[in-house]
Amino acid sequence: MTSIETAIGAARAARSSRRAISLAERMPSRSEADVARAIRLSQGIPARYARGTLSDFAPAAVERVATWAASSKWCLYMAGGVGTRKSSLAAAIVMAARLGGHRSMFAPMDVAIKQIRSFHDWWIEQAGECELLVLDDLGAARDTPHVHETLNRILLGRYDRELATVLTSNLPLATLRTEYDERLADRIREGYHLCPGQASRRVAGEEKPQIDPNGS
Repeated sequence: MTSIETAIGAARAARSSRRAISLAERMPSRSEADVARAIRLSQGIPARYARGTLSDFAPAAVERVATWAASSKWCLYMAGGVGTRKSSLAAAIVMAARLGGHRSMFAPMDVAIKQIRSFHDWWIEQAGECELLVLDDLGAARDTPHVHETLNRILLGRYDRELATVLTSNLPLATLRTEYDERLADRIREGYHLCPGQASRRVAGEEKPQIDPNGS
């Protein structure tokens, strides 16, 4: 049993009202079917992040992600500066959730804003109803009142339906109240929070992203 499977198994000991997100970690073979599946799994994820897996991250980070995935908390909020690998970790979570059989969506904020401005109702509906939604870089791009209102509606709707949501941002939690709807900020505060610390460390010549174990 891998360390990831062990962490996920331990986290599931606590029952939740929200459906737990199963995170799977598999080494793909190079058969034609597996290559096609890998392409489907990585859809919507920028190429820079599509090859990453949870095993690329420190065990402490994986354990905390697994704890959230099995918990009743609707969102995982990852805040930190540039270089803390928030987007990489969020993409790895989506890949693992898809391997676990969950309908998951990865949406960089610039893509989300473009889709909302274009009034693509199918995208808005998918973002509101998929089992796992990642919004990457919340607050990084300027949006219009229409975009702002639509994002609030999507996220508050996911909160009401207890749908798993991962948010990454450069904004500390205290800033959300001024940047976004106060009610939404309060809902995000109810979620699970990770605060990236040191951007990474080199282990045997490779980077192992770290997550501050003191995040709450």
